[in-house]
Amino acid sequence: MTGEDKIIYRKATLKDLPQLVELGVAQSSFHKSFSNYNKVKKSLAKILKSFFRKKIRSKNALFIVAETKGAVVGYALAQIKKPIPVYIWRKEVELSDLFIKQSFRHKGIGKKLFSEVKLFAREINADYLWVGADSKNHSARDFYGRVGFEPFREILLLRVKK
Repeated sequence: MTGEDKIIYRKATLKDLPQLVELGVAQSSFHKSFSNYNKVKKSLAKILKSFFRKKIRSKNALFIVAETKGAVVGYALAQIKKPIPVYIWRKEVELSDLFIKQSFRHKGIGKKLFSEVKLFAREINADYLWVGADSKNHSARDFYGRVGFEPFREILLLRVKK
């Protein structure tokens, strides 16, 4: 990155929706590459637009973007989660999305977005911050390990429909 490629980190706004949807579609394509399990609907862009709009407006979420020269090149979405009522309630934040445009990866943007999510979790006095990553997404799993996540739970999948 050159000096003119300065990255600005800020909360997402409704004006960001077209660029966020474009990145969300790219993220879905990226996830599809790991497994046939990750199939997306034909109306993906419309669904993402509605979902992102809701999360931008939510008081229980942090939606942050990385922007350079007016272009959104990455985003992180974190949401406050509540466990099912049989458990003692702990305040948890899920990092549900962290995506950087391919040409901007390995430049510290993911770490900065993550640090904003971690700050959000601390500010709301969360007990835990958690994230899920596809078992074949080694770059994501390596990144999350480098920023302090530890394995906690494993989901096993069995195809029952042929």
